[in-house]
Amino acid sequence: MGRRSSVYKLPKSIKTELDQRIIENYDSQLALKRWLDKKGFNISKSALGRYCQKVDFETKRFRSVGISPKTYLKYKKQLERLGYLLTLNFLAENEIRQLKEIDEIKKSILEGS
Repeated sequence: MGRRSSVYKLPKSIKTELDQRIIENYDSQLALKRWLDKKGFNISKSALGRYCQKVDFETKRFRSVGISPKTYLKYKKQLERLGYLLTLNFLAENEIRQLKEIDEIKKSILEGS
């Protein structure tokens, strides 16, 4: 596994403001980079870009089920865990469905023999 992104090492207050700026489309990535540099945090453009994509994806995903960006910001950690759990649940349901299909195929093969 790779090392943790430098964005996650930012102080909570800075990271919260960064999230808010990303979600509200307050700044471009270049402006965000300059803002972080001014605050004394050396975050690479690629790390910042990946983080912006992640936040944007999560925001859109929760917005699609009626969760506003403000609510997302307020409950970000809990919502990300919920999203993770929903993904695990979806994968488990898919696996169960596939196993049932395999059982049905086996059954039809055995009945046809």
